[in-house]
Amino acid sequence: MTLLKPCKRGHERTTENTYFYKGRRTCRECKNATARKWSKNNSKYEQAKQRKRRRTKGSQVREYANNWRRDNPDRVRAHYLKQAHGISVETFDAMNHKQKGRCAVCLELSGSALFVDHDHTTGNIRGLLCSTCNSGIGMLKDDTHLLKSAIKYLEEHSIMESRHDN
Repeated sequence: MTLLKPCKRGHERTTENTYFYKGRRTCRECKNATARKWSKNNSKYEQAKQRKRRRTKGSQVREYANNWRRDNPDRVRAHYLKQAHGISVETFDAMNHKQKGRCAVCLELSGSALFVDHDHTTGNIRGLLCSTCNSGIGMLKDDTHLLKSAIKYLEEHSIMESRHDN
């Protein structure tokens, strides 16, 4: 690694992070900043270029992406957990171990994957739920008043059904 004099903006340059572009040397940081600035100022051009690329090579890109996801399920899972919930696989596994692989609501041992339940207002993670409980809470919009109303409704109708059975 050979150290070169700093670029005009003061970034450290080495032979590894320097490009020879349009007749002059530029550091990686300056090149990336210039590219971002150009893309921002030419967004319509960039969008048209991306549309053309998707039309001409879309099926190849999709096939490559699908193959990569199939071959790297652990990395896909790690990326999803980090992007969607801000947690690592280790954190998820620790939560799963703490709940003993059971849904936090119905306490059933989950035969399939557990889902991360989070407060949609604050983003705070509450626990891991089975698909049914997660969907149920989601359908009732995480609203405790709706949940209480649903409980009341079920209790009233289970009493009426038992009266009709006699």
